Amino acid sequence: MQVPAVAGSVSIAEIAELKATISVMRDALGDAAYQRNVAVQRVQAAAAQEIAQLRAAISALREELERAEALRDTEVQAAMVASQHEAAMLKATVTALRDELENVLGGREMAIQTATLNLEHEISQLRETVQVLRAQMDLVPVLRGPAARTR
Repeated sequence: MQVPAVAGSVSIAEIAELKATISVMRDALGDAAYQRNVAVQRVQAAAAQEIAQLRAAISALREELERAEALRDTEVQAAMVASQHEAAMLKATVTALRDELENVLGGREMAIQTATLNLEHEISQLRETVQVLRAQMDLVPVLRGPAARTR
């Protein structure tokens, strides 16, 4: 049975063809949507992997930074201790040199005082000797006087 064609009407064959075309387009749209979903999932997986790698790299950098800061703090502390030790050694050296200088100067002063006392004592002895010699010289003309005439 054939349906009479109405002006502006579509035939069954055309409807079937349109249905087939719609079905093919629907399948193509479904395939495109599936492939888009697969592509999105791949991009999301790649992004998630890249994010995980970046987080691991950031974590490693943080750990390295913490180690570097700890090492720096240790080195600064060691440098401070070494500087304090060196300053203490320099202070001790200055004190020892000052004491040695005071001992040397004090020793020289004592040596000068001792030498002065020795010289004063020697001068005193020389004065006594001079007095004794003068006294002896005063006696000599008396003894020489008559003895010298007899010769």
